[in-house]
Amino acid sequence: HFYFIAFSSTKTMSNPPLEIVALYAEYNNSELVQVQSMLKADYPDIILHHCLTVKDAIKKINSTISTSITEICPRPFVVLTKLGQTDEDAGHILIKTIRKFDKRIFIILHSHKASNDPDLRYHFASMGTSMITEHITQIQNVLKTLISLIKLTVHSLNTSQTYTCPICQWPMSFDQLYDHIPLYHTNDTSIRSAQCIICQRNVRNYPVHLREDHTELHSNKAIFNTSAKERVAAPLYAFSLVVCQRKSDQKFLVVQESGAQGFWLPGGRVELGEHLIYAAKRETFEEAGVKVNICGLLRFEYTPSHNSNRLRVIFYAEPENENDCDAKTIPDYESYMLHDLSFPSYGAMWVTYEQIEECSNKGQLRSQEPLKWFLYIKNGGLIHPLSILNKE
Repeated sequence: HFYFIAFSSTKTMSNPPLEIVALYAEYNNSELVQVQSMLKADYPDIILHHCLTVKDAIKKINSTISTSITEICPRPFVVLTKLGQTDEDAGHILIKTIRKFDKRIFIILHSHKASNDPDLRYHFASMGTSMITEHITQIQNVLKTLISLIKLTVHSLNTSQTYTCPICQWPMSFDQLYDHIPLYHTNDTSIRSAQCIICQRNVRNYPVHLREDHTELHSNKAIFNTSAKERVAAPLYAFSLVVCQRKSDQKFLVVQESGAQGFWLPGGRVELGEHLIYAAKRETFEEAGVKVNICGLLRFEYTPSHNSNRLRVIFYAEPENENDCDAKTIPDYESYMLHDLSFPSYGAMWVTYEQIEECSNKGQLRSQEPLKWFLYIKNGGLIHPLSILNKE
């Protein structure tokens, strides 16, 4: 069973309520009851609309937008729907219809099946789904983030300079824009190349550009524990990548790159003063939400060039706790921590070798490295001890 949750930006005057449009052909559904109970406990002022067909749900969404078009700041509302078996109650028709008229709507696919099937995950991400998850707690967490984002708008739009999102044309403060783009547009291909609305430069990765080039001038956000000057990279750029296997079911951990880049290994750039092993653990937790033990080394790669040198270290890892290693599915800036190609992550999942092989055949991998390393581990390839990695 699939469920979609869509958060839309309509407009209200103050402290916007959370409106829910629930599209279910069947009334008795345990997951729907769980979501309703969670929302009711966290947001007692919510307004709930139950619809039985896609037609009714779209009508309710359109009426909500049209009745608040002249108001000042965004108000989120939620659409929950089962995928259904007919066109009358099909969730994929709902998401396709929504994406035709508005990129400002935040859509979550709440599905155990899609969360564990990379082909379905890739398909629904390509359709414009903002987030794919099977966990109520992650829906709860993203709701909290979205509501905070709306409250930030209410507080700051009258006192701060406003900017327009280059993807959905939504006006907002810098602090809101900073959170809005990785949250709402993490899988939009246009984030790969966009003109910055602040400096007018054409940039390769818009969310990373905002974070690195404009945060200190336009925001009070604390990004790192060190200043920007202290974070200037050394001539040798080092990266830690992680091949992580869950022994209980032999599945491997992958992140889904946003902007339709495909599936990839967790990992990213090593910061100044940071150990390679710590960077591997940090990046895996930031991108995939999984705490890991680094168990060994698979490979060192060193690439010199005329203006910098690059070192990649590929580690083998296993979850710290196999009973508590659900992959992260919320798109936020922590999924944007610097990769070797500086592309953000859309979320993470556990996959079998056969699933990643099918993804490779369908062109759903960023490169063939996950396939290569998963086969290597599957066939009992040599894992070098960490003792060969020592300080001077």
